[in-house]
Amino acid sequence: MPEIKHGFSKGKMNKDLDERLVPNGEYRDAMNIEVSTSEGSDVGTVQNILGNAKIDGFTIEELNERCIASIADEKNDVGYYFVAGGENYTSYDWGAAGESPAWGTYPEHNSALLDFERDMIIRFDGTSTTPVFVDPFLKTAICSKFSYDAGTGLITLNAGNNPFNVEAGDIITRIETLTTVYDDISIPILAGGTNYLDINESDVSSTSLLAYILASNMNTGQQFRIVVDRRDSRVLKFDVVKDGLRSIDKLITGVNIIDNMLFWTDGFTEPKKINIDRSIQGTSNASTRTKLIVTDIPSLSPTSLIACEEKHIVVIKKSPASSLIVEVNDAGVLTTGIAPQLFATDPGLVVGNIAWATLPAQQGVLNPGDIIVLEPVSSSYLPPHKFKLKLKIRYASSTTANTWSVEILYIDPLFLFGEDHNFSEIEERDTFKNKFPRFSYRYKYEDGEYSCFAPFTNVIFSPTLPFIYEAKEAYNLGMENSITKIILKNYIDGNTPLDVVQIDLLYKESNSPLVYLVNSIKPNNTSQGSHFWEESQLGYEVKPNMIKAVLPENQLLRPYDNVPRQANTQEIIANRIIYANYLQNYNIITPPLLDAYLVDRNLCDINPSSKSLKSIRNYSLGISYLDKFNRQSPVFSSSESDVNIPILNSRDLNQMVVKPLTNAPEWATHFKVFVKETSNEYYNLSMDRVYEAKDGNIWMSFPSSDRNKVDEETFLILKKEVDTDSNIEETNRYKILAIENEAPEFIKTRLVFTANTEGLPHLFFDVLAKLPGLNKKVIQVDLQAWDAIEMPMHTIEQPLSVVFTKSQAGTTIRTPHYDVVDLYKDTAGAYYELKLEETIKEDWLEINPTAAAPVNVLETTLQMRIYRKIIENKPEFDGRFFVKISRDSLISDKVIPQIEASQELVQTVSLPFYYLNHGTSTKDENAWKTDLEFGSGQVDSQWFIDSAYYRGGYNDEPNTVIWPNGETGQSRLNTEGMLRLTHPDHVVSDAWQGQRRVPGHNKGIYEDGGRFFIDLAYSQVGDDLFNWDLWDDRLSYFTAFNLTSGSPAVWQDYEFLSDIGNGSIPDNWHTQQMRDNFPKNNGDLNYWRVGNSMNSANADQLEVVQKLVEGSKFKFGNDPTEYEILSVENKYFTNFLGINDFYPNASIVNDLYAYAIVLTTGDKKESMGRSWNRRTVYKIEIDSNPLTSSFNPINTTDGANSSTRVGTMNFFEFATVDTDGQLQSTNPAIWETESKFDDGLDIYYEVDNAFPLEINDETNYTFAPKGSIMSLTKFGNPIPFIVGNPVVESWEGNKVISENSLQLDSFFYNDLSDIVVTFQNPNGSCVTAKIASWDEEELSATVGYPNWPSGGFVFKNIIINKDVSREPVSLSWYNCFSFGNGVESDRIRDDYNQVRIDKGPKASSTLDEPYKEEQRKYGLIYSGLYNSNSGVNNLNQFIQAEKITKDINPSYGSIQKLHARDTDLVTLCEDKCLRILASKDAVFNADGNTQLTATANVLGQTIPFSGEFGISKNPESFASESYRAYFSDKVRGVILRLSKDGITPISMFGMKDWFKDNLKLTGKVVGSYDDKKDEYNVTLEYSPTFNTVEMLQPAVGPITIEIQSYLVP
Repeated sequence: MPEIKHGFSKGKMNKDLDERLVPNGEYRDAMNIEVSTSEGSDVGTVQNILGNAKIDGFTIEELNERCIASIADEKNDVGYYFVAGGENYTSYDWGAAGESPAWGTYPEHNSALLDFERDMIIRFDGTSTTPVFVDPFLKTAICSKFSYDAGTGLITLNAGNNPFNVEAGDIITRIETLTTVYDDISIPILAGGTNYLDINESDVSSTSLLAYILASNMNTGQQFRIVVDRRDSRVLKFDVVKDGLRSIDKLITGVNIIDNMLFWTDGFTEPKKINIDRSIQGTSNASTRTKLIVTDIPSLSPTSLIACEEKHIVVIKKSPASSLIVEVNDAGVLTTGIAPQLFATDPGLVVGNIAWATLPAQQGVLNPGDIIVLEPVSSSYLPPHKFKLKLKIRYASSTTANTWSVEILYIDPLFLFGEDHNFSEIEERDTFKNKFPRFSYRYKYEDGEYSCFAPFTNVIFSPTLPFIYEAKEAYNLGMENSITKIILKNYIDGNTPLDVVQIDLLYKESNSPLVYLVNSIKPNNTSQGSHFWEESQLGYEVKPNMIKAVLPENQLLRPYDNVPRQANTQEIIANRIIYANYLQNYNIITPPLLDAYLVDRNLCDINPSSKSLKSIRNYSLGISYLDKFNRQSPVFSSSESDVNIPILNSRDLNQMVVKPLTNAPEWATHFKVFVKETSNEYYNLSMDRVYEAKDGNIWMSFPSSDRNKVDEETFLILKKEVDTDSNIEETNRYKILAIENEAPEFIKTRLVFTANTEGLPHLFFDVLAKLPGLNKKVIQVDLQAWDAIEMPMHTIEQPLSVVFTKSQAGTTIRTPHYDVVDLYKDTAGAYYELKLEETIKEDWLEINPTAAAPVNVLETTLQMRIYRKIIENKPEFDGRFFVKISRDSLISDKVIPQIEASQELVQTVSLPFYYLNHGTSTKDENAWKTDLEFGSGQVDSQWFIDSAYYRGGYNDEPNTVIWPNGETGQSRLNTEGMLRLTHPDHVVSDAWQGQRRVPGHNKGIYEDGGRFFIDLAYSQVGDDLFNWDLWDDRLSYFTAFNLTSGSPAVWQDYEFLSDIGNGSIPDNWHTQQMRDNFPKNNGDLNYWRVGNSMNSANADQLEVVQKLVEGSKFKFGNDPTEYEILSVENKYFTNFLGINDFYPNASIVNDLYAYAIVLTTGDKKESMGRSWNRRTVYKIEIDSNPLTSSFNPINTTDGANSSTRVGTMNFFEFATVDTDGQLQSTNPAIWETESKFDDGLDIYYEVDNAFPLEINDETNYTFAPKGSIMSLTKFGNPIPFIVGNPVVESWEGNKVISENSLQLDSFFYNDLSDIVVTFQNPNGSCVTAKIASWDEEELSATVGYPNWPSGGFVFKNIIINKDVSREPVSLSWYNCFSFGNGVESDRIRDDYNQVRIDKGPKASSTLDEPYKEEQRKYGLIYSGLYNSNSGVNNLNQFIQAEKITKDINPSYGSIQKLHARDTDLVTLCEDKCLRILASKDAVFNADGNTQLTATANVLGQTIPFSGEFGISKNPESFASESYRAYFSDKVRGVILRLSKDGITPISMFGMKDWFKDNLKLTGKVVGSYDDKKDEYNVTLEYSPTFNTVEMLQPAVGPITIEIQSYLVP
């Protein structure tokens, strides 16, 4: 027996050694064999390797199909194979027309021309295969004769050769006949089977094609081929590498299964996912497209025509592009009617009782819980007596009435039973009163994935009108939300993905990051309707108790899911899917530009409702483009899109229009608009009062509740004028100069008019330096002269202030108040000295400052008024703080009027008055006494309008006496003489003429020179002047002045009685002074003073006299006419005796005026001094004529009835009268705080829907939802429709269908150029498009319409130009509410702590670097969590705002393969192998070892494996089993094992040189592991010849390496 010299016990191939040196038990080469050893034996056996076994059910080799990926589902013991279709389609030349025999006669051609291509996923369970997902993208069928129904237009093709199941739902894209190829068609197949296909005539776009088909029907031999070519809309795209290009070398290495979901990524197309069970359910065979199966939607069953598209199987899930449509009801009456005799008699009801009531049927729907109010129909019952009830249960109903059980809420005691009553349903809820709610929604898909949020609505808010913002209430009543009912619509429309199984309605309040779930709407939800998604049209009413759970806060940070566009590898670890070496972003070649401008919101918004954009702001608008899955680019902005809104626009309802100026990138489907506005919050303040400040500025008071709105760094902007609804148009800005929490002392100081320098300038002391004038600070007043007319100055309670006035052209010029800091009385009794706090600033007090004589220095009409300063803590100061700002012309015009106008006219004094009219009669003492009794029986002191007789008078006017010789005498009042009387017959010089008081009559109420006056008199002034018992003792002498000598020094005293009696007074002497002549005399004028302490008899009239001053306002009785006093002149008269009754018959030398008292009889002397002989008259100038008023105060029956009071003069002043001390103006000025700006922030906020760039079946309802109103314009001019504007009912592609028929003039039908259709969308936005054509199928001609001489057309449908990428869009966005008066508010009630309108729920930003496509070769990105137990599937959520990425060292090369091993993520790069700790991290100790710690990071520390090996670019070489993994490193020419001991180059054992030489020559290195034989199989693809070499791995077991080699025979 021959001896065996060489065995194969080691089962190992060794190509490193020469065949002569190969150790025993190893072998050099092998083909199609394997060497195995028995357990525990060193004897090896050589066996043939069996070939592949054919699996029945699929024939893929004939179609050139290839397996490009596989994965084993060990849990279910099945495997899945990814099969890519072949490149088979050929276009054939069928020959020329008329050739014989015809093409169809050659049966062998039939099969040759039947092309078929598909991608698919199949499942193998060890014995049989099941198609999981089939995507046929090229089908053909041979058709011949057919039938045609002209009535229905149905064409039935005889598909005699249809092996690849061309079926209903497929679209014929090409038809090849013997003569013609039709390749620009799209004919949907309505129904089909193995031998027939139905199409519709209306879908056949080519009339020649239809003509051919109809003609060929007569020739049964004619055949044609139909092609269903879907290569542009493939779903699986297994061999697509880029832009539709195909490659047979493409392999998929990233495949995972989690539960029943299969995930994969190929590095060239979108990462994908299918639900295995539903995919199998939707796949009927291996040649029919997999149908979309949605378990919760019965209509989407395997028998439906809805085939799966790529959007249904990608990992990224599309989010809604449009916001909800919101319908609202404001608080108030909802439905009305008349309830006839609801209760015939009083049933004895009380609040809380349950009763029966029959109510009329209303147009509105009455529901349990509605509140009903009943009021009498008759208007004679005032006030209306109400009956309020709540509906409980409806027991019976009819078309006219409903019977309810009702709960009595309120019943007026005077409610009228047995009467007809007005019936109204009211809404009393205030659910949203103090809220700015926003609403959104999101999709839930079949596998539990949630989409991102739809765009949020604008805040749903309706101001409470009219505008009421009073400081009295301290908040803006207009900024309370009047909305009580909110109905959400449009959460399902024609663009909603079909695999959506639930809609989550969401609620968010402004300024809150919390988003609440309102409700989840499902298609089988019958709460509001049983129809599929019917409630989307009916709407969903939001009620308070429907607010449910709070959603995770990170959802608001998720504007889109940053799922990679492509990823080279993936893995599932830590219940997340992780992608690596992925592609994100897009290329944008041309930077997008956006134009923006303002329009009036009323032009677009269906319901403008005070919505506006805040003025005094600069807005930067930007554009962001979205891809078909709603990924977003960053924001692009430019100067063209900056819009500044000036203060002038504060009265308007502003709306922003944007228009893209550049073409959109080709990958984009929508764009969004974002706005950056960097201002911070602002506040409105309602001004309570305004006060003059001491320094010429103003103080304003505001409610203390607004104190936190301002500080000393704040600037204020005036927005609204006081007491009007006028906005402020001028740009203004006021720095706060001071803030006081209590009223400043200057404001609390009330200035009370106390005294006046009548007879000025003779009262100022004759010291030139102490006269009032420019820059003067010390003033002296003649003490004796002052005390003669006013109370002693030093007795006036201090502090004081003074005002200087002068008369000029009928008006009074005055200085501001000058505070008196010191008042000094001269010890010698000569003067009072006033020291002012400030020097006098006015220069008009002196007319001749350089004059030598003081009397010539001052303005001749100059007066000084003295005011007491009284500190008062008025109620109006309570609960207020005070702000000081500078005063300018705008403040003077728009704010200062509130000093008076902001307060009410309050009656302060009521003055009863009589009327005395003597006509032309004279009156003696007895007649006067009777008149002055005023019906009381005795003489009484009263006020009366004076048309009465006077006998003489007292002249108090200042004078400069010019003596006959031309000398100027003393310019002083006669302070010691009792009377200075004017003789009626005496003729005096012009200088003295004004002093005469001749007998006469006053005029009552009269007009003089266009001015209106009232002579108002006070009778019986003072006490009786003469005490005759003391006459001889007290009357001593008087002084006379020699007129002839002209010398002022020539004076002579005369005894009063004797000298007068004997005529000792020369005629040429002038009586100048009479001293101590009467016992009660302290100055002659005092006896005519009223309301003055110098005349104690009438001092009680002070309150009245203080009102008889310039500026006072009064009314007569109840007459509404208001009068203002313009000026007042005092006059003093004697009633029945005057100097003419005492003057002697002696001649007067030189006809000069003489002062004298000549006393004759005692009776006259006594009557002369009686108080009823004196009256003081106030000549009052007023601003209008009372005699022309509806109330004439002197229109008495007899014209002189003094015994009956005629009326009252009611004096008013602007004052605070409210007991709570609040503001009196109901229309105050409104201020706004200037917002501070964060100029460094570059944050843009989403402000509206996503706007489509093209109108198609995916975007049309987003462009213009159902309910949008259409209008047409040509060259910007409206085109009228005869019957209203059309309303969008539905869409078919880019064809819009109107709810109502449209009637249009034929002129516009024939000329479509420049016709633009505008859609007013229900959310307040407007979009525009050009019209492509009219829908011919719907068009019908008509004639006879008015103004249509050429006829018109009636139609319902309009074909819209698909391209809307550069059309203008009016944004629905608003950020404030404008009340038309300049006030703009964004805050509830304008309260400091209340919620305000935020800038938007979603934010974005610009990029400093160019935005471009980015291949993150060294990056990893991971999704949200998946937890099947809790139903959480966030595997589609890639929230970029969170830390979801990790980068490795670029020196390791690009990431090629991810592999989960326990809790580590093995990361194989080109040049390095790493492990990344998952859901944990490592802390390095001092010795260099690591210690694991828990962490919130999904991906923790990156730890490289020892050894400079990677996987090169051959992830297909990777295979794993248990803890071991095997792969190749082509660059380094090794086969590697990764296990617990690290990386081992297993090719080093006998195969080192061979792999080092051959790996470099290969394209792909395909690896797999045979777990039954513990073999790692690797295939080197560089030759079609396959050989198998077997080798043993030390301490591991046999490894089979399958090698393609040119060298092996």
